[in-house]
Amino acid sequence: MLVVYLLMRVAAHVWHNNIFIAHCASVGETVLYLLAFRTVLRRLPRYWFAPTLCGFLAFAALDSWVLEGFGQLNSYTLSVESFLIILLALLYFEQELHQATSSAALMLSRPLVVACMGIVLYLAGSVMVYSLSNHFVITNDAVGNSLLYSVNSIMLCVLSGCLFYAFYLTKPQTLPQPL
Repeated sequence: MLVVYLLMRVAAHVWHNNIFIAHCASVGETVLYLLAFRTVLRRLPRYWFAPTLCGFLAFAALDSWVLEGFGQLNSYTLSVESFLIILLALLYFEQELHQATSSAALMLSRPLVVACMGIVLYLAGSVMVYSLSNHFVITNDAVGNSLLYSVNSIMLCVLSGCLFYAFYLTKPQTLPQPL
């Protein structure tokens, strides 16, 4: 995230527009989520990944080049990303529930379950922010845009908190000491 932030700041300074970096960041984020879910979703057949990735990349290219262009945020791509990743997260939750032994407390001790909760909350909350932001940019409503991105900042804090807790749950493995 820090690299994307720095690239966006440099692009805004050099080209006075950083929308292209935002388009690339949203596609990269989705590819990373897809790769993560590819490794953990054991109940899905292995061939689901390639068509899903190709379909998403084709739609993202269509959105960036034809539908919305590089003059505004790729809100259609972000909406498809949200739908797709929330669907995969729900499939992961179902898979974990079928493997759960007795209580929800055990589920909350699994790092990827906690991370998926944060991802679902973030994507569910931010899809409306991204869908409405182009309207506020076109109408030059700075107050509305600031309000929307304040909501997005809160959603990012929720995601960051869940990811922090997920990383906290992954205890480092202790290696046996040599004699």
